[in-house]
Amino acid sequence: MRILLANNTLSQLAGSETWTCTLALQLKKLGHEVECFSPQLGAISDHLARQEIGCRDRFGKWTRSFSKIFSNWKYDVIIANHHHIVQGLRRWFPWTPILSTVHGIIHRQKHPDGVERPAPEHPAIDSKVGRFVAVSEEVRDVLKRDFDIEAVIVRNFFDLDYLKPARAFRKGRCAFCSTPITTTPQAPRWKSSARSPRITRLNSCRWD
Repeated sequence: MRILLANNTLSQLAGSETWTCTLALQLKKLGHEVECFSPQLGAISDHLARQEIGCRDRFGKWTRSFSKIFSNWKYDVIIANHHHIVQGLRRWFPWTPILSTVHGIIHRQKHPDGVERPAPEHPAIDSKVGRFVAVSEEVRDVLKRDFDIEAVIVRNFFDLDYLKPARAFRKGRCAFCSTPITTTPQAPRWKSSARSPRITRLNSCRWD
C-alpha cells in the first residue's frame, strides 16, 4: 500500500512525532510505500530521510484536482494526527480514506486573544474521517462522551530494538522528562527548575 502519515510537526523529539516515526519505519519494514507530511520539518524528518522515507511540508495547489490521477499525489490511506492536519488533508485529498489518531483528552484551548478554539487533539468531526483511533480507554471514553464518536483503541507503541539502554541503570535515582505542554508559537518556552539543567538540555537534543 502507499500510505501517507501526517503530524503537526516532525521537528522535535516529542510524543506524536516519535509515534509517527516509529509507525513509518515499521510500515516500511512490512513492505509498504510510506511518505510523511508535516508543516514543520526538522529532527524527525531528517531521521526518516536517512531511512529513505520521504517527508514533505506542503502539497501543490493542484493536489486536490489531480490526487486521483498522478501517482505522486495518490495514497491508498492517510493516517493523521491533529485537528488542523486532518482538516487540511481532507481538503487536499477528498476521496482518500483517513484514519485519525487522537492522543489526548484536551480538545479545546484558550488562545492569547482570549478566544477558545479547537486544540490539536480535537477530533476533526467534519472531515469525513473513516475511523477514529484512541490511544487509551480514557481518550476513547472522552470521544464517546463529548462527540459520540466510537473510536477503537490502538495503544502507543515503542521500537524496543532501537530504544535500548546505553548503559546499566543505577538504582535509587529517577528523572522524568517532558516536552512543553503547549506548542503554539505564542506560548512561553517551557523551563525546568534551576536544579535540573540536564533536563533543559534534553529539550533541544538531536536524533542520531
